Amino acid sequence: MRKIIFFASALLLLVIGDAQAERVGLLMLTPPQQWLDIDYKFLGQQQSTTTEQHQLAEDYNYKFQYAVIRPSLLRGSIALKLELDQRQSGTSSQSTGILTGEGFFYHINGVLLERSVAPASFALDSTITEVAQPFANSYQQTTTAYNLQWSLRNDILPTTIRYSKGNSETSGLVVDSKSDTDQVSISTQHTLGISRSSLEIYDIINRYVPTQGASRTDKRYELRFNNDLQWTKAGKNRMLSTRLTASEATGINYIRNLDLNENLLWDWGKALRSGATYSFFNSGGDGGSQVHNAADVWLQHLLFKSLTTRIDLNARKDEYPTGYEQEVKGRYSFGYVKELPKEGRLTLNGYQQLGAIKRQLGNTDHLHILNESHTVVFGGHIYLGQPNVIESSITVRNADSLKRLPPYDLNTDYQVVVTGTQAEIVPVSTGAIKEGDTLLISYDYKVDSRVDSTTAAYGVDGALMLFKGAFQLYGNVSQSREDRVSSQASLAGLTAQGMSRVGAEVKWGAITLTSEYETLDSDSDKHQEARAMARYNSYLRDGTLTLSLRDNYRWYEAIGTTRRADENTFSVSAGYNAVLFSTTAMTLNVDYENIGGARQSDRLTIGNSLRWSAGKLALSLLSGFGARREAGRISYDEHIHLILSRYF
Repeated sequence: MRKIIFFASALLLLVIGDAQAERVGLLMLTPPQQWLDIDYKFLGQQQSTTTEQHQLAEDYNYKFQYAVIRPSLLRGSIALKLELDQRQSGTSSQSTGILTGEGFFYHINGVLLERSVAPASFALDSTITEVAQPFANSYQQTTTAYNLQWSLRNDILPTTIRYSKGNSETSGLVVDSKSDTDQVSISTQHTLGISRSSLEIYDIINRYVPTQGASRTDKRYELRFNNDLQWTKAGKNRMLSTRLTASEATGINYIRNLDLNENLLWDWGKALRSGATYSFFNSGGDGGSQVHNAADVWLQHLLFKSLTTRIDLNARKDEYPTGYEQEVKGRYSFGYVKELPKEGRLTLNGYQQLGAIKRQLGNTDHLHILNESHTVVFGGHIYLGQPNVIESSITVRNADSLKRLPPYDLNTDYQVVVTGTQAEIVPVSTGAIKEGDTLLISYDYKVDSRVDSTTAAYGVDGALMLFKGAFQLYGNVSQSREDRVSSQASLAGLTAQGMSRVGAEVKWGAITLTSEYETLDSDSDKHQEARAMARYNSYLRDGTLTLSLRDNYRWYEAIGTTRRADENTFSVSAGYNAVLFSTTAMTLNVDYENIGGARQSDRLTIGNSLRWSAGKLALSLLSGFGARREAGRISYDEHIHLILSRYF
């Protein structure tokens, strides 16, 4: 009886080893990894009021790998975390007191029948993330996700089916939100001789439920087909690529797209090659019905591996509900490379282009742009991509619907500034738009309904590098112009742009000095700009020290009756990283930026990281301080994140 119990216990629980033969057992486990994290976070901001957030968490972590019967049948890993936390937050006038909480999080995955023709896998994840926002209170995002995958292996049509379901919830935003996601995808591929094909189909549903306001459901269906035909004949490469995407989305916008791209490359010999591209794009829905066709044919010749010449012929036609716009153009370009003594190099490139445009839009005097993407950068500009924008048509949304579902409010969150024909979105410093946000901007812009015009453009750029790159001189000049042949013009007339730039760079040991001068003259922007940069990079006391300075000064000319304010941007940054006593890694960064002009601002950030380990102890310390002056308001931001880990 004792022998029976002994053998039964051995089959029930075995430890996975490194033996060459596959182990067999009812349930096999590796020795577990156990560790304790003591996690402390401090976040503080000072603007019109002072806010502080303290969080102390104890995380008990347990992780092991497992197998059932044998690893090739079912194997995976399980990671569990029990979190006990205490929070305290408040302002200069009141405190919430100490709030306690607990959470249980996990990461479980597994692979079933890994070596078979039909393996399957699964993953279950539960996480909580503290999302930091510069000069704004952080917020928490709790996410739970479940993923299933099944594959069919074969030489003809290997196929994979995936299903995922997840939900996320924010806590700490002005308006918190919940989201649920369901996604099903099927992917397959096929290879036969010179042909390689792949097909992917997606069905995605996102549901957003804010704590205030209406909820929304977004649905998206998408199909992607790719094919490559590639063959070689007598050392000459030929390739034909096809890319097809079809999609339909419903929700805040109804969008239906069909996008087809063909690309042909054809080698005629060692020095002569040609190619052709064709694209077709059909869009419908809230953005209006549009059909775009474009084609390009080119021929390129290489002479003595130093002179490349190329001829391009392009044509496009854009169709709208009330008419069309079409363009035909030709382009000649060259590139020259000359190797010089002492690893020097001379490069020279140029092009000339001629074309004609015909527009017939009937009674339409405006077109629509849907979801133009821009990222908010401190001190940066958000210029809309088209001229003559109709201000009343502008809507601004956050690309992350979980962070903010409704559109932003004019004058509360952003303002519109128009100079000449160009419109700019300016976030209000006290509004909801934050640095780092990705914005989706939709708007209408005015056009002349009937235009016949010719276009001309040319450009030259070159660079001279001497003494192994220790000295460089570079520059470029370009001009473009559109002349109306006939039109019913109601907008500001011709479009023309000229740009030139010249620069020099000198490297002297660890120091690099760069200076540039640039001019731009167009219907919407006329300015000159001078730039100076200095960089230093060297080893210092078992570490690396990096210093950089940059000064940009841009002055504008009047466009009509308006003139932008001149701008001056000065920045300096320093960084040092080193390994101390072979157990500690340290990094220190300091950045300062001053922006002068219509919107004067300053920003100073200091950051430090320290990582130490000895035996079964590990420590990580991240800290930072920031100060910002913008629109006459001074803000401070500081954070400390300390993690002490003890492994068992």
